Amino acid sequence: MHKYILAAMLLSAPAFGANGILIQKGNQQYVVIPDCQISEDVKDVKVRRLHVGAPVHMKHKGRLVRCRIEEIEELR
Repeated sequence: MHKYILAAMLLSAPAFGANGILIQKGNQQYVVIPDCQISEDVKDVKVRRLHVGAPVHMKHKGRLVRCRIEEIEELR
């Protein structure tokens, strides 16, 4: 199985009630809710697999922070 990195954008907390990451895969969009708090100064987000429990890697103040996907919602 090939691993790949999906394009990701951070979403603001008020829009979804929690911090979320917007992922575009082809013509589909997903909102991924990680089990950790996302700060506004996070610059780089990497999601390799799109399923609950998969790792999410973020760069925060020069450090690599790792958390897991808690919930996935498909946008239509």
